[in-house]
Amino acid sequence: MKKCLNCHNMVKEEDNFCRHCGIKIQGNNHYILINVLKVFVIIGWILLILLFVASFIVYK
Repeated sequence: MKKCLNCHNMVKEEDNFCRHCGIKIQGNNHYILINVLKVFVIIGWILLILLFVASFIVYK
């Protein structure tokens, strides 16, 4: 059995869709890539906000 990357429930090897959330299971590698990219985007925004705040503190 494999694990659904969306809802984390177990699904059968032959299933193409999760029986719990309905997401496509076959070809899950792109879901991993999308989630990694989302994390990098969030980290980027946090760093941008921190730099913006730091520039106000430094140039006060």
